[in-house]
Amino acid sequence: GHGGGGGVDATPGQFYGRIITISSQGGRSVSKLGGAHYTTSKAAVIGLTRAAAFEMGEHGITCNAVCPGVCNTEMAMRQFANPGAARASSGKVLEAIPVRRLGEMSDIANVCKFLGTPLSGYMNGACLDVNGGNLML
Repeated sequence: GHGGGGGVDATPGQFYGRIITISSQGGRSVSKLGGAHYTTSKAAVIGLTRAAAFEMGEHGITCNAVCPGVCNTEMAMRQFANPGAARASSGKVLEAIPVRRLGEMSDIANVCKFLGTPLSGYMNGACLDVNGGNLML
């Protein structure tokens, strides 16, 4: 291992494992809806993902972060319904997304589904932006 207590008791190449974390577009840049505490916590998820990827890779375990953009969730809808909190109407939000729609949970789930398979075996420590093109890094 690479230090850090805990550890994995496995022979390299014996099996594979996948850790999939959920961060946010806000963790990759800044959240205009969630505030500083949300941005900070989602950036921390990315840091944890990269540290786990580094430490666990030799054991056949990869770790990647999915970073959704604005999705059709209760949290986002609450922000759009509160004129004091939302800096933009939902129409302006859609104008900033090249695919002109909010993300759906199925969009996020499909990326997670891929990450959980052997097909993603050489992806490790990656941040997958699932945001309709709203943030392109």
